[in-house]
Amino acid sequence: MNILVTGGEGFIAKHLINRLITLGHKVINLDKTNGNNLADYSVLSNITEPIDIIYHLAAQPYGRGGEIDPYNDLDINTKATLNVYRFAEKHQVKKVIYTSTMAVYSDNSNAKETDELNPLSNYGVSKLFGEYSLKKHTKNTSTQYTIFRLWNTYGPGQDLNNEYKGLMQAMCRQCVYGDTVKVTGSLNRYRDHVYVDDVVDALILGLNPTTDNEVFNISTGIKVTIKDLINTIIQVLNSPTPGRSIGDKKEYKIHNTGSHKGDQFGSVGNSQKLQSLGWAPKTPLHMGLENFIQYIIEHA
Repeated sequence: MNILVTGGEGFIAKHLINRLITLGHKVINLDKTNGNNLADYSVLSNITEPIDIIYHLAAQPYGRGGEIDPYNDLDINTKATLNVYRFAEKHQVKKVIYTSTMAVYSDNSNAKETDELNPLSNYGVSKLFGEYSLKKHTKNTSTQYTIFRLWNTYGPGQDLNNEYKGLMQAMCRQCVYGDTVKVTGSLNRYRDHVYVDDVVDALILGLNPTTDNEVFNISTGIKVTIKDLINTIIQVLNSPTPGRSIGDKKEYKIHNTGSHKGDQFGSVGNSQKLQSLGWAPKTPLHMGLENFIQYIIEHA
């Protein structure tokens, strides 16, 4: 199939594209880094080949980023998303697969797809707009949709240059590069961390008709507090693994910088609906951290 992936130079999208190519699909990569700003519809109108499936991953994907520059969220998460759906409707694309977020829920220790949606951040609001807009644009058309709400995704390839781009990478990067860990808010805040390969496994299921016109959480269901996450990262760093010598064990200091607007206290997802289709999170946190930390060390 001809598959368009928006945001194709992003962390998750790169892993997804590699998998799609391995499966024999032709992938068209559309990303702002190669001059394609989806807030301008003409970028899409320049596509001449037929498109069977769209994976819409292009986004400003972080809660803090949406508070710093909410207008960027409007352009990338709202206007660009609307353009993608207009394109799909006009060109009778078979299916649009949209990556949404845990941020559409409020604080929730067992969020189900049927729970109330009450985003606390500009980012969450903009991604929820994407969900509603997708449903609206595919209604009474031949285009199907699947919406995946992702929890905290981490793994090799994640952007290491922006401290706001992901809780996991921020904690890991600080522990690898120094001995002080800056934390925003309470150490009892909690998240649900999903390894990138497991996320891609789920996204590939979006090609299956059994997921048509459905919403799925991609999560482990495991609650990890900030304190426990930091302790696990330190444990991995201070424990030698095959092919990696740790050296002297480091002592770490934790510095609380205070909370920021729009940040959820805690979120864990219930993925039983997705697991009923055969998906399961396969990568334990400790194993995923070993892989990710090794990647950070190699790219230090």
